Amino acid sequence: MEATTSKCFRLYGRLVTKKKVLLMSIQFLTRCKRRGFIPNFIQIKPSISSASSEKAAKRARVLWLAEEIRCKHKALSIVEEQLYSLHLQLLKQVVYHSAVECIVHRCVEGNNDCWQTVMCKISRNLQGRVRRTKERHHKKLQHLALTQAPQKQYSSDPRHYRRDILELGICLDRCHPSTETGNQTELVKRCATDRVRLRYQLTSSARIWNCASLDTFNQPIGILETIFILTCAVILLTVVTSTAVDLGWIQFKKNVITNSFSLSRNLDKFGALNHRSRQDLMFLDGIRAITMMVILLCHASIPMIRFPLKNPESIEQQFDNFWFPIAMSGNTYTVQMFFILGGVMVAISVLDHMKNHPELKLAFLWERIMNRLIRLLPVYAFVILFQASWYQRLQDGPIAYRYKDHCRENWWTNLLFVNNYIRANEPCTQFTWYLGADFQLFLLGTVIMMLIWRFPSFTRHIMVVMVAFALIVPAAVIYVYKLDATVMMIVRYVINEIRDLEYYLRVYITFESNAGNYFFGMIAGIVCHNISENAKKLNSVKNLKSMLLLATTFFIVMNTMTVLLPRDQLNEHSLQLALFGSLLKSSWGILAAYIILYLKLRPQSLVVSLLRHPVMLVTAKLSYCVYVVQYSVVYAIYRNVTAPLMSNAYTTILFTSSILFITFLVSFLLHVCIEMPCMSLFKDLLNRSKQWKAHSAPSKQHSAPCEGLFESKEIDSKATCN
Repeated sequence: MEATTSKCFRLYGRLVTKKKVLLMSIQFLTRCKRRGFIPNFIQIKPSISSASSEKAAKRARVLWLAEEIRCKHKALSIVEEQLYSLHLQLLKQVVYHSAVECIVHRCVEGNNDCWQTVMCKISRNLQGRVRRTKERHHKKLQHLALTQAPQKQYSSDPRHYRRDILELGICLDRCHPSTETGNQTELVKRCATDRVRLRYQLTSSARIWNCASLDTFNQPIGILETIFILTCAVILLTVVTSTAVDLGWIQFKKNVITNSFSLSRNLDKFGALNHRSRQDLMFLDGIRAITMMVILLCHASIPMIRFPLKNPESIEQQFDNFWFPIAMSGNTYTVQMFFILGGVMVAISVLDHMKNHPELKLAFLWERIMNRLIRLLPVYAFVILFQASWYQRLQDGPIAYRYKDHCRENWWTNLLFVNNYIRANEPCTQFTWYLGADFQLFLLGTVIMMLIWRFPSFTRHIMVVMVAFALIVPAAVIYVYKLDATVMMIVRYVINEIRDLEYYLRVYITFESNAGNYFFGMIAGIVCHNISENAKKLNSVKNLKSMLLLATTFFIVMNTMTVLLPRDQLNEHSLQLALFGSLLKSSWGILAAYIILYLKLRPQSLVVSLLRHPVMLVTAKLSYCVYVVQYSVVYAIYRNVTAPLMSNAYTTILFTSSILFITFLVSFLLHVCIEMPCMSLFKDLLNRSKQWKAHSAPSKQHSAPCEGLFESKEIDSKATCN
């Protein structure tokens, strides 16, 4: 056998030289597969009938990388070859021995009868070697042998992508002559089946997933787009004018609007570190910042699973690792930290208010709701307006449809904070389900604290009911609806953002299933308040260290046991899964509650010092804006990728760093230009309304002269009454 040149190509330090053939081993094919190369295959035969060449050919009769051996478009003219144009994403690659050729399966979407076997031409003597090799390696061939049953079993694995579906992009202009007329759908299907038959010698059936035309990318600017532009212009003009007035560049009387939207004032507030009324709880901001970073990192990388990949087997290998269920549990329940922190702050804020205002008033609930809406709605409504208008235009190429949003139709569910129940499978900014659940739990938590305010003797009884609710309700929901114990890595649901997963719709996003950890946070807040009131120290709280150690052990055991869960849904009532799912979720709340208590009693510890670091405190101020805007940034970036990606560390770092930078930049602008100004403005107006009511109340009491004068002047009551 001969090659055109001795410098044709270099392959791991060995050269193809004259009358020598480089042996390709199983290890080499494995390395190529890990690098994402799925080669086209050729079969090499000797061109000279001699013993030496025949011997070399038998040793080298394995699969070659066609493009590599051709030296980038240079053919081996002397070597007789037969090119087999198989599919670029083969189900399996099997090379049993250096003397054995290949057996390959490939099937595209269709009925069972469409499965076909494409075999290289094997001489009779090699067929015997294949048979003996199969007998020697029977166990290994159970995983690698290419028959219909293993292929179907591989694609049906819940942690694997489907290998019986070929995704093609069809351009109609290249598919058929422009003069041809007819049903466009049928033309696309016929073009797809023809391409598969010509390229891969396979018969197939076609189904259209998405169609895009020039009009898809060149839509006229509508009403929503115009409203968003005008809103941005008004905000920008208000911020610039208010800043100029506040700095004295423009001679104009300062008012509440200029003071609220002044950029210089908001930057000073942003850099201030003493924004909390309770300085002993500033470490909670550090926990909030860390939680937000972990969630953002997870959300930045997860969409890659839904993207066309050149090496999907790389991600599948991660899914098959024994530790992956533990990592999946962390990804699922990290958001529970927000619920726990919310419960802590609700309990402490109500108890602090009770200390200064012993009398219970229903107006207190209304004031808290108004303050909550003032904090949430301005930025939330702005992001929803962007999603309903310009987000649809942030696309380039045919892959954008995978990251579809439904804010044009379902925006009202978000603004009413019911998006975790109504049309949850067609969400507007999917990640904001948390805001709906958190607002509902905020209302429930405030009502519970008001009951404790009104009936303090029933505090322990109410806490017992809260713990029982936390343990029973999730287990009951899982058992009744035959659900998994937790969110499992099932690729067919992940590709659709788990929007159709029953566990996601009935347990993950509902307020009753998340109330348990919110209640654990409230209990921790009540205990923290009592500790502060009684000035207790760590040594005075009995068995806290032992209970913290016990909670940590329980947390580790429960999350480690996720490796024992079934890989797919059982679709049957399982009391064991129900109890395990409830205890697994509760383990996060119990451990977090004890950690908060421990840190509250160790204000001088290194951990508390790190959590109270200025970087943590400043980052925590952006946490709300980061959470709201992350969906827009993450999916806008992925919607503009036009080619399949290689799943590796470089790609992950590239996308993650870009998402982090853009998210924090946009969050900072939203915080200083919308969130802080609107909070300051509306709270000032709310306080003025309260003052006006306070001033108007005494005026109604002037019908009782003595009472009115007693409150306004310090004079003798008898003389006044006379």
